Formats: sequence, structure tokens, C-alpha cells
Amino acid sequence: MKAIDSTGAEGAASSPLNVTTTGTPTMPAPTNVKIDAVGATSVTLSWTAPADAAGFDVFRAGTSGGPFAKVNPSLVTGTSFTDTGLTGSTTYFYVIKSEDAGGGLSGPSMEVSAKTEAPPTCFTATNFDHVVSGRAHDNFFIAEANGSNQVLGLDNVFIVTMLKQTGPNSYVIASCP
Repeated sequence: MKAIDSTGAEGAASSPLNVTTTGTPTMPAPTNVKIDAVGATSVTLSWTAPADAAGFDVFRAGTSGGPFAKVNPSLVTGTSFTDTGLTGSTTYFYVIKSEDAGGGLSGPSMEVSAKTEAPPTCFTATNFDHVVSGRAHDNFFIAEANGSNQVLGLDNVFIVTMLKQTGPNSYVIASCP
């Protein structure tokens, strides 16, 4: 930029100036944002894409209204996303932004929230202790998990089994985190 004085003389050029506009986004935000599935460590979201969207960014917050942080490592090109590595029994809030071919972002979508499930309750004990504590029952000297009737093995103090609770008085043989 150069200044011109009252006599019309032009001054020296100024240093370059980088400017970013803050105008209204031209790309509409996604609509119909919803939670499709919730697990102990994940939340799956989906939405309806506006026309001409190149992709989407998913933002998560721990409180309603934010602050929100982007959770997808790269542009999401479909209309669903699964956020993983979450903590059980925790509420998360999400907004989605559309991105156009030039990298311009829309405003945020409507906010949705989900509470992750509680982590599974797991028990590691001898088969005898599972029977005594009511997680398994004895069927002719064989311990069976309550609810699923999966065979744990001999009902004794030498065999150790891990059981995961799947409902009230219902257990399955499982590996737990």
C-alpha cells in the first residue's frame, strides 16, 4: 500500500499485510445430526450432507456450548463418524461443520449429546468362588455361568475364569479390559 500526500506525491510502499475475512460462511452446516450408537468407549454420529460439501469435521466438547475441539484426524468424506477412545459413563457434546472444496467451513450444526455406557463389570475368580458368589451355578460338578450357561469347567478352586456381567444375574466368559 502507498500513501499519497495533498500534492499528489506517492510515498514508499508499506510492508505486506495478510488479511483473513470473517464473513458469513457460504457452505451450509449439516442437518439431521443424530447419535446412532453408544458404547462404553465410543459414540457413532450421522448427519445429512448439504449439496456440494467436500467433507466434514466433527467437534467434541465436555460441556454444552463448548469449547469444542476437532476429533477427526482427516476430513470425513461420508455422513457418519465413530469417535473412539472415550471414557465410560461420560457425557459428550458434538457439532459437525461442512467443508467446501476450497477448505471453507460452515457454521456448526445443531449440538447433540450422548452419554457413554458404563464399562463392563468383570470378575476373575476360581470356579468355586463364582458358584459361591452367585455368578455361576453347579451342574453335576461342572460350573456354568448364570444366564448364559457357558461351561467354566470343573467346580473347584484350581480353575480360574473371568466372567463379564451382561445383565442382572447374567454372565459370559470374557476377556475384559
